[in-house]
This record gives sequence, structure tokens and C-alpha cells, in this order.
Amino acid sequence: MAVTTTKTNKPLNPRGNDQSPKGYNRAELYSGKALSFDGTNDILTMPTALTSSLSTTTITHVLNFKTDFSSFASTRDDVFTYAERGVIFSFNNGTIYIYYRHNLGSWGNFKIPTDNVKLQEWNHCAIIIDYDNDFGAAYINGQEVVNQSGLTGASIDYNLNALTIGAQAGARFFDGQIAGFKIFNTALTAA
Repeated sequence: MAVTTTKTNKPLNPRGNDQSPKGYNRAELYSGKALSFDGTNDILTMPTALTSSLSTTTITHVLNFKTDFSSFASTRDDVFTYAERGVIFSFNNGTIYIYYRHNLGSWGNFKIPTDNVKLQEWNHCAIIIDYDNDFGAAYINGQEVVNQSGLTGASIDYNLNALTIGAQAGARFFDGQIAGFKIFNTALTAA
């Protein structure tokens, strides 16, 4: 049976037209479509108006990501950021960090063990920042890999900086794919 495609629900100006579903937007399928970031200049910016209603003290970020790099390089790739006052998920010089704003003046961080992340494969990630209950946590592929206390006294200011996905405000570009990015106004649990 022959496969046909249409331009229904496809971009008006497709990058290619090779008559395959991936030909229109070059996104790889993973429970839907993924955004592909080339590590050079791709960035998605969410205006502060869309994030200003989020909780400033308790939040969970959930996403699926796949790196295009095959080793934990000595460069910095930021998966997503609230650059000035918020949260940064970053591959940084061979380590995976979650940076968080601490005490409205300095940054704290916790590290995700690199052996929990599969390079060049899809990973599911949930990052919880809960200043109300003094903890941060990270889950990779359903397993809790970080649970850290000591986040008291901080808050996230979404009105100061926009959320950026795939880079940090025009620098530190991520090389890989991101799909299913979600933000919750609560600290999700393993359950």
C-alpha cells in the first residue's frame, strides 16, 4: 500500500518536501514531534507574559531530550534557562548541572550523575525546585538521581527573564532534540 502525505497541520514554508512525514519539518518522532537544536544558533524563547502566572517558589520542569553529542564535552550546552533569576539545566564541562537561584543573590546547583543519562538516546527528565519545602530533585528515566535540601529563601522571577529552550539568551546552544517540554506549578512526586 502506498503512503501519501498532505500539508495538513504542516508548516506553510516547509524545509523540504520529500513526501515523508519527517520531510516537512525534519523533526524526529518521539511520542510526537521534537524540536531539533543544532548547537550553533537555535533557540526557542517563551515571552515573560506566558510564564508570569507560574509559581515563584515551587515548580517542576518535565521534558524529553536526546543529545547529538557522543561524549560529555568540555563545552557548555544549556537545555533550558531562566537566565537571571530561575533555573538552568546545563551540560557543563563534563558534568550535568541544575543551577537554581539561591537567596536572591547567588546561585546554587546540584549535579545529575552522568551515568544516569544516555547520550544520543532519548531521556525523560523531571526537575523539581521547591523552595517552600526546602528541596530540589531530579528524575532521569523514572529514577530519582538527585534529592537535595537547602533551597530556602529563594524564588524564581519569571518577569525578569524569559524562559529559553535550547540555549541561554543567545549563547551556550544545545546540540540535540527536545520534546514534550512541560511546566507544572507544583512539585511533582515519583507517584
